[in-house]
Amino acid sequence: MDFWDRLADSIIDNSREPNSTVQLSNFPTRKFASSDTWESFVEHFRREQQPLSQACQAWAELFGPLRTGTVDDLVIVGQVGQSLDGRVATATGHSKFINCPAGIEHLHRLRALVDIVVVGVGTALADNPQLTVRQVAGPQPARAVIDPGRRLGANAKLFADDGVRRLLITTDGSQAAPPPGVEVITLPAEDGNIAPSAIVEALAGAGMRRMLIEGGCEVAQGWYYARPMPADDLFAWLLRYQPPGRP
Repeated sequence: MDFWDRLADSIIDNSREPNSTVQLSNFPTRKFASSDTWESFVEHFRREQQPLSQACQAWAELFGPLRTGTVDDLVIVGQVGQSLDGRVATATGHSKFINCPAGIEHLHRLRALVDIVVVGVGTALADNPQLTVRQVAGPQPARAVIDPGRRLGANAKLFADDGVRRLLITTDGSQAAPPPGVEVITLPAEDGNIAPSAIVEALAGAGMRRMLIEGGCEVAQGWYYARPMPADDLFAWLLRYQPPGRP
């Protein structure tokens, strides 16, 4: 059973209790696999020359495909938390607490497996995320923010000096003055947007092979659909879109 089969067959348990949560039952959590097997899986996952242990099979079925790329040696993972009606935030822009606890844990497992986590400046300003691994065991990834206009302040949590690499991705003409120790990558922009392909190339040049894109609306749209579009136009675009190879 592949990833999408597991997702399609997952059971959503949403009781009527006040503090109910959504549980995807086909995905390994503490209920299905111990923390010991998770730690062993992470260790073997990063040793790419070694086969994954059979003891970690539950984790390997879900995360194994992220180990190496199918086209080249790069793996780009997009992560978006959204409500059951497809929203990533409320109408006023508030986006916290959409994910259930199992979703947050899944996100932290992804962070533990990648080289770098990338967010847009909008998410960084709205949520001030740490982008660290806290809910599960695992190494800390590097952190990067896409900030063409240099809007993010030096006190942002993702810039915290905790021993991991921190990167600011900005434009050629910006007056970037990040905190000490933050690496600056300057790239050309068109209409204020930096091309995702340029970001991937730059991060690959910085030694990053597995990248987790934790974007909000603009970054997610820009990454998947080449450039941002108005949110109201996205649904109409999806209705018209035909995947390659389908009539």
